Amino acid sequence: MFQVPHFLSATLCGYRPPFTISRLSGSIELINMGTRISQQSNCNIEYLYTFWRYSTRLGTIVILIMILSGCAFTNVNLVMPTEGLENPIPGGNGREIVVVVPFADDRKIHRCGMQKNGYNMDTADAICTTDPAVWIANLLVDELTASGFSVIGAESPHRGSALRIEGSLLKVFVEPLIGMWTGSHEADLYVKLIATSNNGLRAERNFFVKGRQGGAMVSVTPLFELALRRATSKLLSEMVEAIISFMNRYPELGCRTTNTKKLVAKVLETSR
Repeated sequence: MFQVPHFLSATLCGYRPPFTISRLSGSIELINMGTRISQQSNCNIEYLYTFWRYSTRLGTIVILIMILSGCAFTNVNLVMPTEGLENPIPGGNGREIVVVVPFADDRKIHRCGMQKNGYNMDTADAICTTDPAVWIANLLVDELTASGFSVIGAESPHRGSALRIEGSLLKVFVEPLIGMWTGSHEADLYVKLIATSNNGLRAERNFFVKGRQGGAMVSVTPLFELALRRATSKLLSEMVEAIISFMNRYPELGCRTTNTKKLVAKVLETSR
């Protein structure tokens, strides 16, 4: 470990930058202003070598910190994920659902996250490139369709038995978590769904998930987006599973009257 006495010894040995060091037995060669100066010294040459080595490393670190500090004051433009689950959850069975798009935007914090510097201070905003209330509603529509539901717009003709889904977006927030030597990025998504039907059924449920991308020494846009993608996958999975579970309890929801008995039998058989 480099210590102050090493530096003092290097100074006493005649250190004058710029220089080169030659390891000679019992001597130090310095080249200064094109003149070769040979000095005999009892100083340990390792002191000079250690000083040079750590000075070079320190300079590199300082430059890196300066570059990364500049990034911390730049807003992050989040590209919202559009892909659904890798393996869609089966269970729609052609039942009809009405999804109201967009969801209500009831967020208390309207920016989509924040950038931080190395001192864990808020220095810039994360900005959603797409309206998040429209984005999350459309993702749910796509995922329900992939699960086998017939998804209908709120203004389109639909069956009287169709389940109606309305949503409220309560939070979208992505931020870096700065540690001593490394860090991670964390995304929070919070959505409330309200399900109703013409026969008087009503249900509400809140969904709060976190997505994390770890092992990062710097805070850059792709890491924000990876954390958000992981949170989005969790949220879609939980919402679709909850809707399927709710409709399986009331198999008449969303189906044609003539197909109700067949659907009830299929749901009962699947749940065994």
